Amino acid sequence: MSLISLAPKIVAGSALAGFGLAFGRDVYRQVKKNWLILVVVGSIVFLLFGIFISAVWVSRNYRTWAGSLFKRIGAILSLCGCYLVTYFLILFVDFLIETDPQQNDLETVLTHDTGTAYLVGLAIQNLILLAGLVVGLRQRRKRGIAWDTEASNIAFFEDHGLEPLDDENFRDEEGNRYRLKNVFNSELEFQAEGRRGKRGYILFDENGKYVSWSGLTNIS
Repeated sequence: MSLISLAPKIVAGSALAGFGLAFGRDVYRQVKKNWLILVVVGSIVFLLFGIFISAVWVSRNYRTWAGSLFKRIGAILSLCGCYLVTYFLILFVDFLIETDPQQNDLETVLTHDTGTAYLVGLAIQNLILLAGLVVGLRQRRKRGIAWDTEASNIAFFEDHGLEPLDDENFRDEEGNRYRLKNVFNSELEFQAEGRRGKRGYILFDENGKYVSWSGLTNIS
């Protein structure tokens, strides 16, 4: 840094710091005087979460066309409701900060000159909406893989004569019952019930698809 630019940068930094402190003090004073702002801001946070979740549900995929239709319609209605209510609450918070709270008629709230709080709130609102849409789109591939894996594993059990009994137990075509004992990186180990020293192993790939069944085996 040269001496020519040193002083201007120091001054600019001090000015920005002073602006930030002044803005923070103004916001604190307004919030202290207007407890209603805290209630409204809390409501906005809750509604922003609703916007995010609704956007995720709008953009992600569904297993059936019926699920896609009804869930998307519900998500769109929820998204529109949360977005509109959040928008008006942001406008109201900006009104409380920027104007005289005694002038609280609806026309004044809707037509007042908006300030920083309005712009920041609107930016956050739209960023959260966009984030929800992106997250939903990113979930599509994973959800598709999960459904494909589930269908493949059902077929795997049928092809190998295995009957699932619950989340941790199944029975083979010879009537042997197996209970899940250990889960490894690419292998499930099952203990044969009532068969000392007997195990069964299912190997699975990186997506969770079952690829091989060992049958009843002895442990060494």
